[in-house]
Amino acid sequence: MHLLQFERGPWYLVYSWAVYVVVAINFSMMGYLLKEGSYWQRRQACLLLAASFLPVVLDLGRLAGVEPVPGFSMAPAMMPISGLLIVWAVLGYRLLDVSPIARAALLDVVPAVVVVLDNNGRIADMNRRMCEVVHSSVKDLTGIDPNCLDAPWADWLTIDWMPEEEDALLCWEDHEAGVKRYFKRSIHPLSDREKLVGHLIHIDDVTALHEAGIALAERERSRDQARLMKELHDAVGGISAHVGLLAQSALQDESAETRQAALRGIIGLSREMGVEVRRFISILEQPDFGWNDWMLDIKTFCRSALTGLPIQLHLEIESDSDARVISSAVGLSVYRLIKECITNVIKHAQASDVWVTARLERDELFVEVRDNGRGFDAEPQSSGDLRISRRVCRSWADGLRR
Repeated sequence: MHLLQFERGPWYLVYSWAVYVVVAINFSMMGYLLKEGSYWQRRQACLLLAASFLPVVLDLGRLAGVEPVPGFSMAPAMMPISGLLIVWAVLGYRLLDVSPIARAALLDVVPAVVVVLDNNGRIADMNRRMCEVVHSSVKDLTGIDPNCLDAPWADWLTIDWMPEEEDALLCWEDHEAGVKRYFKRSIHPLSDREKLVGHLIHIDDVTALHEAGIALAERERSRDQARLMKELHDAVGGISAHVGLLAQSALQDESAETRQAALRGIIGLSREMGVEVRRFISILEQPDFGWNDWMLDIKTFCRSALTGLPIQLHLEIESDSDARVISSAVGLSVYRLIKECITNVIKHAQASDVWVTARLERDELFVEVRDNGRGFDAEPQSSGDLRISRRVCRSWADGLRR
């Protein structure tokens, strides 16, 4: 009986060498994962190498003439064991947990532009929004240099032009539509085992948010100006009423000494009115007070008001930063509050010491004026006390801004 006999021809050798070249490339890739991959990647690579190694070694032995069972190839018999190892690598270590479907579902629903650059600055991945804004496809964008893109994306996605800070507000003027659009860019380094492998860039259109912030700032500025006008009215009205009282006193008392004193008081009040008006004009030109400048005004007033009087001034000033600013409306209200308190101490307290404490912490301003005078009864309140209370309430309600 004749059996079918196989002989190895030249094409069999070509096929075998081609297959084992591919197998060698596969082994080299698995070896790279064993060296550079994460913990889970190394475990998966070990199982995949074992699954490939067993049939390959047995087939190489057959080609070399080493056959445990003559005429029988052991490589196909090892395929079930290799299959079990591959199933273990895929399911046991969740190789397919981050599937292309899950990745697309995550990135493509993000309304912002998301781009991944490799270490060479080339585009490695992007979401659907990026393709829409540059009117291109994933196939055309993958692997290209961002400099090939149109403005402004060429500048915004080029690593050489990226600032050191992670977040930046970018502005682009659309000449065709005649509008300005604002974008917030965030740059996040991508690392694998503490080795930088690329950058993830997130660019979000914040035009509506930016315009809302500008509108809110305008409303706050208008409100502050209205309050400043109210403060100016109160200041000028108080000085004018005082001038009227002095003039009336001079008219009622015909003595030269009384009239001279009234005129000197009117002259002083007119100067004070000029100072108040100039102060309001400077505030309108400068919407915020610097903390140091504001405290210098407080110190100057307190020292000048107590000059020549038997009252010792104690100033206690604290701030978490010298670069902080206070809104003009709040700064002026608190300044006038301190001024009124010092004036009351001089007129009524009969004190020998007065303490003025100002402390700025984050977005809160603490001010305290106290003395060692004779004190007063809580009830009834005078009109001056009510004015101070109303001013405190208005200042507290307006709050502070950085």
